[in-house]
Amino acid sequence: MSPPFPSAPSAVAPPASLLRRFDRLATQNLALPPIGDFAPTFGAFELRQILARRGAADGPQCRLPLHLLVRLPCGDFPEGGAMALSLARELLALVDALGAPPLIARVTLQACGRRSGQALLVGEFLGLLASRFDLPAREICVMATRADRPSLQAWRRSGVTRVVLDEVDTADRDMAGVLEFASLTARVDCGGERDEDAFGETLQAVVGAGVPRVQLRDHACLVEALPSSCESQMDSIALRSRRGVSRARAIEVLQREGYRHVAVGLFVHHDDPLLVAKDHGKLQLEVDGLANWAAAGTLAIGAGVFGRVGTCYYRNAGGPSAYVEAVAERGLSASTGVVLSREALARHAVVNSLVCHGWTDFESIALGHLVEPKQCFGRALRELAPLARAGLVDLDSESIELTAMGEHLVDAVAAVFNHGAY
Repeated sequence: MSPPFPSAPSAVAPPASLLRRFDRLATQNLALPPIGDFAPTFGAFELRQILARRGAADGPQCRLPLHLLVRLPCGDFPEGGAMALSLARELLALVDALGAPPLIARVTLQACGRRSGQALLVGEFLGLLASRFDLPAREICVMATRADRPSLQAWRRSGVTRVVLDEVDTADRDMAGVLEFASLTARVDCGGERDEDAFGETLQAVVGAGVPRVQLRDHACLVEALPSSCESQMDSIALRSRRGVSRARAIEVLQREGYRHVAVGLFVHHDDPLLVAKDHGKLQLEVDGLANWAAAGTLAIGAGVFGRVGTCYYRNAGGPSAYVEAVAERGLSASTGVVLSREALARHAVVNSLVCHGWTDFESIALGHLVEPKQCFGRALRELAPLARAGLVDLDSESIELTAMGEHLVDAVAAVFNHGAY
């Protein structure tokens, strides 16, 4: 079996019945290991040691750039000023732990609503980043619910190159074009409480605006990385049957309008750099999203955000008060984490290969991670059998390949390798 290379012009939209059956598993960022593996015994001290080792080491992996993910405070709450100060303190603590300014290829600022954009002065924060990091950033991305003209203009003056919005209309698209952002992404939630007519109107507005990137988000994914204690609430959160219908409809509309699916629900125009990277086998899945270059990890700043340094994954303390307190006490707010074992790395490599390239072969996994695939993935391969019968994957003795329909349901396939994540 050979890889689907370059990518097919269009991945067939799965029928709503298939989406209702399998799409209910999509509840976590696939760039992360299972949340159940994160342990509270990992904290700021352990993260500081890992960062120090990276700062002192030399080699090809250490020369790879890092990403920086910053979750800004949104809305009005009493800790707003303390949060801004804590973000700056954690930034300085990261640099101190590394011992030298690392190369940052991408900066992502989350929750930049109008209020947070004004309160935090995104431009000043980016200036602080530039003073502390080696920042020839290929991308500076702002993720927001909505943006008015002054916000877009202020972000562009600050050096922002890419904008991701939950609500986009033609005016936003025109303004983004005038300001020459490299990319504008509209996020569309599937399976929420809106009726089908309202959902269709939203989707048509996005397509009509000519937005170059459209991200279909599962309603369940809006609550990232649910702890096991919340799994019983998934029925009410996910609204599963409606989500399947909405996603099937959205995929059909986007394909009809000429969009192509890259991965994990992201649809783009044919000349998009991410699609080009996928066609050349260079697409990467990182904690902060898809990229067309390799990275050594994603440094995380802010409440509840996830990060990665090499084989270590961690999560910062969640909630404004807990985050502010953690930074005040320890400098870094990491509260849980995990260092992947060889077997866990092999499973994670399979998931990333399926997400980014639509296939994986056992020989490369065996050579790259020194595991016996049939032994390491025995349970997963057995659980893939019903997915193969449903037409989501093709299996043989050497590889796993997503079908055209399975490309849209990679969460269900990945779930068999990440037991406990869904």
